[in-house]
Amino acid sequence: MANETLIGGGAPGAVAGAGGAGRELPGIAAALRTRLEVSDDGRVAVAAAGSGAAAALARILLIVAGAGSNGTWSRLKACSAAGCQWAFYDRSPTRTGCWCSMRVCGSRSKSRAYRDRAAVRTGTSRDDG
Repeated sequence: MANETLIGGGAPGAVAGAGGAGRELPGIAAALRTRLEVSDDGRVAVAAAGSGAAAALARILLIVAGAGSNGTWSRLKACSAAGCQWAFYDRSPTRTGCWCSMRVCGSRSKSRAYRDRAAVRTGTSRDDG
């Protein structure tokens, strides 16, 4: 699962790969505006400041930082279904989940594997189209 490494396999906040936008991420992150919010019960949290795309990116990077701090970063994965690639949080006890949804992507994958095994047993080939 190549995408798993890009999403949740590395260190929190680590830039995946050496090329493209990955090299620019630290500079982009440094330019994003944040603010401290104090809740009614006295808790202090960092939040994105402003609005628009920059604030949305700041919120995403704050979530990544939080996941790194609380140890959940490695559970963020990309669905292994070729036509999907959605990001999902792996809630499995063994941290081995590979599909965003067992009902959709997992079912399709298991059905495809079953059909492939059946075709080998009967000596017929199956078209993936």
